Amino acid sequence: MGGQSSCDNGQFSNSRYALFFKPGNHNCNVNVGFYTQVLGLGTTPSSTVLANLYSPDSCGNALDNFWRGVENVEIGHAQTNVPWHVSQAAPMRRTRVVGDITLGTGWSSGGFMANSEVTGTIYAGSQQQYFYRNNKMGNFVRGAWNFVFVGCEGGVPATNCGTGGSGVPATTINQTPIMAEKPYITIDNNGRYQLNIPHYKTNS
Repeated sequence: MGGQSSCDNGQFSNSRYALFFKPGNHNCNVNVGFYTQVLGLGTTPSSTVLANLYSPDSCGNALDNFWRGVENVEIGHAQTNVPWHVSQAAPMRRTRVVGDITLGTGWSSGGFMANSEVTGTIYAGSQQQYFYRNNKMGNFVRGAWNFVFVGCEGGVPATNCGTGGSGVPATTINQTPIMAEKPYITIDNNGRYQLNIPHYKTNS
């Protein structure tokens, strides 16, 4: 969706896609291209399970993999490592990855992951910089340049200037001072949609 054929087709198109998945298990391969959002409609990420989800390299790198996102789903049951190769304007929110995730190969430049869980390892790959907020992770393996972790749990690197154990500059803040999660849409058993607005939290 959104221009994956050829590799950069649709990068500057007027097409926009929002793929909503109802709660349940979906045995499908979701290729997230330009201007595409993938959203689950369950009350929790694990309510909506996708077999495969990926954003592959564009023309050999992920430097221009902009304008795409995924929210409120669980992925990874059919993948040992989810390839989410993106750069700016490509948020991952309220998502559960069962296993590992790789955030870039070739070249990739920046991204955002929030309110999510990765049960395995986050491989930063070629990422130059990334912002992680209120995530749970099993482990983190270095990337290229600068990474910021705020309110994250698990294998989070300590703050360092590139000489620490992670081998890459990292800024780690233990708690998020104040946070308001993005609203999300759910559907009930009668087919009625609801906009859920999370309450803001402090020191989370």
